Amino acid sequence: VSYKAHSDIKIVWCGTKGHFKNLNFLDSVFKKLSKEYKIKIVIISHEEYLIDGVNVNNINFNLDEFTQELSKCDIAVYPVKTINERSKGGMAMKALEYSATGLPTVATPSGLSPFFKENEEILIANNEKDWYEHLSNLIRDENLRIKLGKNLYKKFIKYHSLDNSYNNLKNLLFNK
Repeated sequence: VSYKAHSDIKIVWCGTKGHFKNLNFLDSVFKKLSKEYKIKIVIISHEEYLIDGVNVNNINFNLDEFTQELSKCDIAVYPVKTINERSKGGMAMKALEYSATGLPTVATPSGLSPFFKENEEILIANNEKDWYEHLSNLIRDENLRIKLGKNLYKKFIKYHSLDNSYNNLKNLLFNK
């Protein structure tokens, strides 16, 4: 990830059509931001997502190109409206995918890695006001994007990389 902003700040979300209900919670935030900043919402999905009055770039999900597409973006979002065990698992996976590329991320507080510290590696949004403020700050502040993205990536490597995860699992299973 390059933390230098593109001509448009690219805010990415990825998921399935079934999760669009979570994403449309941010439609009004994206509309407000697009009136103040030059942004592009990048949707990585098998289905198209549109927001009236907002520059949206739909990219068909392709596993072989997924990381490359994420790395072209500036900020990642993962909103979840309904919190249950299934959404916690999906959220954890999405947050880890974003962290593996070093994307500064704004997320709903549930289901995140316990190692991610708020305002150090990730920004937590509890309501529409939080989403707007966090995204505005990230759009305006390159140094904040750099700090969060690099810190998030370091935490991912330390606690969630394949080597570390495998060794922890192996120890858990075989060293009772």
